[in-house]
Amino acid sequence: RSAVLVAVAVSIKLTAVFIVVPLVVMLIARRRGKDSLILAGIPAAVLIACGLFVAGSLGNASSETRGIITRASVWRPVQMVTGLPASTVTMVATGATLALVAWIAWVHIRDSRAPRAAGSALSAFGMVSSYTFPWYLFLGVPTLALSGDLVLLAIVSARATLMAASYQLGASARVDTPMGWVSMVSTVLLVSAFIWRVGYRSGHRRVDVSGAIDADTDQPAVQLASEERLDPQQTQR
Repeated sequence: RSAVLVAVAVSIKLTAVFIVVPLVVMLIARRRGKDSLILAGIPAAVLIACGLFVAGSLGNASSETRGIITRASVWRPVQMVTGLPASTVTMVATGATLALVAWIAWVHIRDSRAPRAAGSALSAFGMVSSYTFPWYLFLGVPTLALSGDLVLLAIVSARATLMAASYQLGASARVDTPMGWVSMVSTVLLVSAFIWRVGYRSGHRRVDVSGAIDADTDQPAVQLASEERLDPQQTQR
């Protein structure tokens, strides 16, 4: 069911595919190879079908945004300082986005639940891509809300809200105005906070079976929690 839902989302917006990465990694870590193939295969089949039956759809989506640095992108101040061509910045931003999604998958590999990893991966594109808009960030908000991490949810929501507010400056607004600087500085700070929070919280969410389960707990529950990386509290219940 998850694979089908992701496939539908990917057929509407390509960036939804990022949710697959942490979920597949978590399944592989649990030795659920068949499930990981299904979860990755069905969205991949939909992407291939889109490429075959809607000729140029994937290529157009890429070419139309290449070399464009949107106003609230974290890469805008980088381009201003370095003077690099927009095409180069786009290429670097793409690599950074992929690296961030891979890192999110890695730090959540032993988590007992998936919503936080999934929501973070969905939000990653809106956070660090060169071509980004507020609604890209809100893709991950419902899943982050399910995760219960209100701090991470607040960071993503604040980033999207300030991004939307920055467009009230006008299409030709100068960046050397007070509001222009606030827009750029807040972007860098919130992206940094997002990366910090993802790494910080995940380190405290991993299951410690030996410390979390009382000595008088039945051994089958301990074994199950140890092998499947389940939440010990849920296992006891």
